[in-house]
Amino acid sequence: MAAAADGRLVYVPGGDAARGKPAWIDRADGGVEFLPLEEQLYGQVDLSPDGRSVAVQVLDVLDYILIHDIGGAQTLLQGQNHYRMPLWSRSDHRLAYTTLDPEGARFRVLTQVPNSGRPPDVLTEGQPVGMVAVAGWLDDSRLVVLQTLPHVATVESLGDTGGPTPSRCHPGSRPAATMSSSWVSTMAADG
Repeated sequence: MAAAADGRLVYVPGGDAARGKPAWIDRADGGVEFLPLEEQLYGQVDLSPDGRSVAVQVLDVLDYILIHDIGGAQTLLQGQNHYRMPLWSRSDHRLAYTTLDPEGARFRVLTQVPNSGRPPDVLTEGQPVGMVAVAGWLDDSRLVVLQTLPHVATVESLGDTGGPTPSRCHPGSRPAATMSSSWVSTMAADG
């Protein structure tokens, strides 16, 4: 599930990965309106801050990201790698996501403004150790990236050539940035 700044909600019924269709939820009356998308396996979903675009991971032989705007236009982010974990920035319509080669030997964390005609910016890349995830935006130029083994979170900055500063996380934790961008917290399953 994801929420826009205006309170609009979107979700894919089911668990972390579910067969179904993304749906809009009317917060006033609880009504559900399914997006005109094919029923298939969907993963992570995120809603742009203005509530006009949904980015959703489609689970396939090579995962890809489908961007559906409220007017019905669709954009696909896909290639020779798995495209995963879309996350909109808070204000500038920039989308962050990860890619992983089919053998699982190389990951990249990318950001781009979809349909801008510009190629994505590579924030970081390397050999994954465990899962690599986009955990949250601190602001429109800094992104929290998590590697589950050895439980390290880094803050990656657009245009930063100094390299990330890793912060150790509690095993099993997942960092998240606050909406105000003032701090990052982590939580672990064991408290």
